[in-house]
Amino acid sequence: MEVAILDFKPADKKIQLSLKQTLGDPFVEAVKKYPVGSIVESPVTSIQAFGAFVDLGDGVDGMIHIGDVVNEKRIDHPKDVVKVGEVVRAIVLEVDQDRRRIRLGLKQLQPTKTDDFIAEHQVGETLTARVADVRSNLLKVEVADGVLGECRLAEEKKEAASAGASKGSSSSGSVDVSTLTAMLTAKWKEGKGGEPAAKTSNAIKIGQVRSFRITHLDAAAKKISLELVS
Repeated sequence: MEVAILDFKPADKKIQLSLKQTLGDPFVEAVKKYPVGSIVESPVTSIQAFGAFVDLGDGVDGMIHIGDVVNEKRIDHPKDVVKVGEVVRAIVLEVDQDRRRIRLGLKQLQPTKTDDFIAEHQVGETLTARVADVRSNLLKVEVADGVLGECRLAEEKKEAASAGASKGSSSSGSVDVSTLTAMLTAKWKEGKGGEPAAKTSNAIKIGQVRSFRITHLDAAAKKISLELVS
C-alpha cells in the first residue's frame, strides 16, 4: 500500500499520512473515463427540481438538467421521468473543469418523432401534408404530428420571361422592354405563363393540404426534404 506523508513532527514522534493523496483526483479520473460523447449507464443518486444527479463513481456525480431529460415535451419535475436508484443511459454533453461539473443528457439518446418518420418512410414516397409556414420559396410542411419537412419551390418563371425579353430587345432594338415585361408578368400571375400559379409561393397559404414527394431523408441531421406535387 502506498501512502503520502503530509506532516512529520520528530519532537512529537508523529507522522501524518494520507492514502487519498496517492489515489489521484476522482474528478480527473472520471473525466478520463467519460469524455464528451461517451455513454454512461449508472444509477440516479438524487433528484432536484432543476435536474437529476447520476453516480459516476468515487463520489463524482454527473448532472442531467431538466431540459435534457426528455424529448419533445416539457416536464414539471425530473421525478416525473426518473427515480432515485434507477439505472439510466445518458451521454456526456459537457465537462467543465473549472466548476468541476459533468453535464449529461438523456433525451439526446431518445428517438424523436422525426427519427421515427425517417425510419418508416423512403425517398420517392408521395404523401399528403399540411403547409405550416410559407417564406418566399421555402415551405415548412407538417408531414406528421409534430414532424416538419422542407420544400423549396422552383424559381418563378417571371425571371425567365424577363430575361428572354431583355435578349429580344438587344437583338432587334425595336421592342418596348417595359411593356413586354409587364404583359408577361400579368400573364404569369394569371397562370398563363406556362406553369400553373398554384405552384408558386404566392398561391400557397398556411393551412393548405397539398401533395408532396419525399426527395431526401437525412437521419443524422434529422432533415426531411420534399417537392411539391400538386
